[in-house]
Amino acid sequence: MEGFSIIEEIEKLRLQEPLQDANYYFITLLGTHDGRVRQIVDTMWVGFTETKPRREVRKASLVHPGKLRSLLSSLGQVSYVINNIKDLSIYVLIGGNGVIEKSLAEQYFSNLIAPRPVLRSYSNAWIDVGNRDELPARRAPTQKLRMEVIKRDKLRCRICGRAPKDYEDLELHVHHILPWGDGGSTEAENLITLCHTCHSGLHPHYDEVLFTLIDVNMLDKARAERTEFTEGVLRYRKIIRDRLNKTRKK
Repeated sequence: MEGFSIIEEIEKLRLQEPLQDANYYFITLLGTHDGRVRQIVDTMWVGFTETKPRREVRKASLVHPGKLRSLLSSLGQVSYVINNIKDLSIYVLIGGNGVIEKSLAEQYFSNLIAPRPVLRSYSNAWIDVGNRDELPARRAPTQKLRMEVIKRDKLRCRICGRAPKDYEDLELHVHHILPWGDGGSTEAENLITLCHTCHSGLHPHYDEVLFTLIDVNMLDKARAERTEFTEGVLRYRKIIRDRLNKTRKK
């Protein structure tokens, strides 16, 4: 297209202001390590499911564009203001943080912003219960995740400190701190190593103090999150390029 520069269009989205008196949703498009597109939306609590196990229900919430963009900037993250369909077509190609005008989001991201049951995630905000591809939504940790948690916790119970190497009859369990049945996710940030005795005697079953016992090396968590965000955007763009190339070859 004559006179069209994708670089200039991206810069325009980064610099342009929201429409006066318009409402906006906040949506992020990233790529995962296994080649999937991950859609994230800022949400609010609207209730609980009537089914068991009970799950929290959340839906997309409107945001204040100016305050949100200032916060993202302080975190070292770029955001784009999407005011019309042309802006949206560019944003879908590049991904990242989108501050998207309400009617556009409701038309093109209707499933994402609708109310849905979720699990609380400590690394990914919220996980859609209906997405079976999300490992944290499953109840039992994989063997790999279980060993990662046990190794992180130095192969010993985080309450009493005992280890199988010192007590032959000791059995280590991997425990959900926020119970899965109450909306807790199956990921390292919500799992802790306990021996059979401490696990059996745990009361109440949910004790938030256990979060303070997790031995996690996060010397520069903010920098790690910025790096993961940037890499997620790059992965997203590669996914889109690959899809476009496949379409052109057909």
